Amino acid sequence: MSAAELTQHDLQIGAAALDVVICGSFRRDPALLRAEYDALRACGCRILSPGELSFVDERDGFVYLDHEVDEEPTEIERAHLDAVRSADMIWLHAPNGYLGPSGAFEIGAAHAAGVPVYADREIIDVGLRDFVTVVASPHDAVLHRKTMVMHRPGEPLKALQAYYQRAALTRGWDSESAAECMLLLTEEIGELARSIRRSVGLSRHGADNSENAADELADVQLYVVHLANVLGIDLADAVTAKEAKNLRRFLMRSRAA
Repeated sequence: MSAAELTQHDLQIGAAALDVVICGSFRRDPALLRAEYDALRACGCRILSPGELSFVDERDGFVYLDHEVDEEPTEIERAHLDAVRSADMIWLHAPNGYLGPSGAFEIGAAHAAGVPVYADREIIDVGLRDFVTVVASPHDAVLHRKTMVMHRPGEPLKALQAYYQRAALTRGWDSESAAECMLLLTEEIGELARSIRRSVGLSRHGADNSENAADELADVQLYVVHLANVLGIDLADAVTAKEAKNLRRFLMRSRAA
């Protein structure tokens, strides 16, 4: 299905609004930036960053919102990157295809987090061009994001899986078999169950020395990643592929309703 075939019904699929971050050079073409911002809001999107467009100062090529004038640029950019990583999609403000250093950095962060980036024009930088999906408008970007299988939700797992492969090698766990790893994972799931049971008041044997649910969940996550390494499975690709199947099923049910 092409973007042109998408309908207003598709725009309303799913109860949750999309969380969007606008990236790019905010110093250029403020009228276009305002039009893009308003168009995304009209589609029901929540704009995580920037929260509004009342830029009141510019120093060394960096623009500041009214509530940011006393903050360091690094802290402002760090908060913006946190929003990028948690967003459903990125809208790239790129007047005439221009993309500055900050925008390029933000595209890299979005790609590493598996968050798709959209713009209504092709990027001049040929090295970054393929990281941006070109659409006719913010409205079409929202339609595409809600209905097309292209988001890569598993992407952040790549770094964790690579980290734990190194950790297992350093700690001497790289020779564990899939069966051994599965037994250890099952044990950790049991510890997580006991921790949750205790936290909701269902423990039958009084307090014990088990760690809290956060620690146990972390252990389970690490054993899942370790098992994927033992089995030679790229967990990031597996999660992305499975979510693509899940999305197709969801869209079929939604359109049939």
